[in-house]
Amino acid sequence: YRQSAPETTERKRRSDAGSLKAVEADALADIAALTVQQDLTAELALKIVNYNRDLAGQEPYTVHLETVRRHLRQMGLSRADNKIDHRVHRRWEAPYPAYLWQMDSTVAASYYIDSDDSVGYESPVLRGKNKAGNGKPRVWLITLVDDYSRVIWGCYQAGNNATTWMDTLRRAMRKGEFGEPDVWPAFGIPERIYSDQDQALKATESVDFLAALEIERMLALPSEEHFTNAQAKGKVERAQGFIIHSFEAITRGRRFSSLGAMNEALYSFLRVANNRVHGETKAVPFERWLEADHIRMLPEAEIVRRLSARSVQRRISPDLAITLEGKTYQLPHREPFMDYVKKTVTVRYHRADLSKITVLLDNRAHEIDAVEAVPDMAGEFRAPPVPASVEMKKLLLERDVTGLKTDGVFEYWAGEDERSYPIRPVEVDIRIDSSQQLMIRRGKVISRLQAIKLIATPPTPDDREAISALMAGRSEIPETDLSQFITDREDGGADSAPLRIVRGSK
Repeated sequence: YRQSAPETTERKRRSDAGSLKAVEADALADIAALTVQQDLTAELALKIVNYNRDLAGQEPYTVHLETVRRHLRQMGLSRADNKIDHRVHRRWEAPYPAYLWQMDSTVAASYYIDSDDSVGYESPVLRGKNKAGNGKPRVWLITLVDDYSRVIWGCYQAGNNATTWMDTLRRAMRKGEFGEPDVWPAFGIPERIYSDQDQALKATESVDFLAALEIERMLALPSEEHFTNAQAKGKVERAQGFIIHSFEAITRGRRFSSLGAMNEALYSFLRVANNRVHGETKAVPFERWLEADHIRMLPEAEIVRRLSARSVQRRISPDLAITLEGKTYQLPHREPFMDYVKKTVTVRYHRADLSKITVLLDNRAHEIDAVEAVPDMAGEFRAPPVPASVEMKKLLLERDVTGLKTDGVFEYWAGEDERSYPIRPVEVDIRIDSSQQLMIRRGKVISRLQAIKLIATPPTPDDREAISALMAGRSEIPETDLSQFITDREDGGADSAPLRIVRGSK
């Protein structure tokens, strides 16, 4: 026997079913602003709004808390959504290898350099005041990635500054630094370096380094107050994350004998990584790098000369010493050096070979051996030589000038130059010196030519070769040269096609 189910009648659907209960716009705006600006929960934000209404003698809102939460979720303003950057970004990629390298740095906080120069690891969870690495210098990871091929270079350094950045860049450009060309084919000079607003790439050393190799420096736009611009250099950010979450994860159990040994292990790891198919390009990074038709190279001697030469201003101390690269070097105790005590002079040297120092005195170069200054031992003090200027001062101090009177000098001086001057006319004929021409740097030349569409944006290799021919090795050219250059092409003169010249010609 089966009992039949009683008949059911369909319940009438509410007219406002599926819609949210109305909340006053001003109140909802205040609640939403509190959740975004101060990362408050909807409950706390509602309490703050009602508290302020009570202070103003107004009735509190009786809206249900879940209704407020649903409104915030519908607006995309939940606490979880507030932590996500929902801005739309565009994908971009370099047209060929070595067109653009992205560069960035991050601290490898769990690694430290011990007293014996070995590199150790300590868990950030367990790190405390009694841990071995406390107070020891931390290790920095500086990463490069080619925007087209996705080849990754990486180097661990003992600091994050212009010197370590340029050293990492030099290693990536130098043939054989990461291994022989048959196992590491990616090396050479890129056309552009792209990074964030890190001060390491803005330093004078970095600017001179890149200018010597004609590498264009590109900086990402500064981050706004509430939004970062990390997505603009997402490739190098992902490359850093890849090294941190893979290489560092599998090497934490060992202690490296030195920073060099740690970099050797990183090289072996990256050699394998760059020979695997990339998830986005679906190609092997090394194989994609080899698609390049031409990559700029420099001889080894030329690299050392260009990248290590520095010219700095230094003040000669009373003991005839100057400081370079954190060390104090002794100048000879003889003329003309003795006459420049406490004066600022120009010093030239090579960072890769600091065996010689060139000091410029009155536009004359004096090359000397770089000898570190060593103080005299107590009890064996030797009197230094006396400069000629000091001897002259001693003689002048002994000269008898008591016979020269000084009273009445002011009246004599005041009446000495009493002369009349004619009244000058109101209008004066002002002539501009036409020999002083406006000089334009290379970057401004490119911008001017792009603005009138004589070259592409970005410039093609032919465009850049033609611009180099126009600059003729100069860092800046007169305005008249650029104007004549533009006129010749706009009038259909020689080589009328926009900036197309025969490759190899100048």
